[in-house]
Amino acid sequence: MRYVDDLLVFGDDKAELWDNLRRINQRISTLRLSLHQGAHPRPVTEGLPFLGFVVFPGHRRLKRRKGVQFQRKLRESVKLWEAGLLDSDSLVASIEAWVNHVRYGNTGGLSKSMLDGLPGELLAMMGSSNNKFVGQGKSFANH
Repeated sequence: MRYVDDLLVFGDDKAELWDNLRRINQRISTLRLSLHQGAHPRPVTEGLPFLGFVVFPGHRRLKRRKGVQFQRKLRESVKLWEAGLLDSDSLVASIEAWVNHVRYGNTGGLSKSMLDGLPGELLAMMGSSNNKFVGQGKSFANH
């Protein structure tokens, strides 16, 4: 599976996966590219980092640092918005973009906890799209 510059290769034979890794490294080195140092065959039961999530056979979890980073950014952005230094449309767009990304993981409780602390005025600006994220704690794993 490939998405832009992220690549996942699946297989049932560990030796074959190591051979695939070697061949991929050879091929991309001709393009003056390289794989991340941590790229190596591992069981899917350990979870595979991909697109900001850790993907397991039955579910997806947001990488912890991605949640922490957004929480910091959200706090700073709300302070700027309250001080009149950030416009409402930009803040709402940022929040909605994050919510739309994380909904592809098992993150209902995380989304709810992040958004429940927002000022009521800001929640009202988010409109009806906000209702599916705040106060319901739904899991978005089926999207």
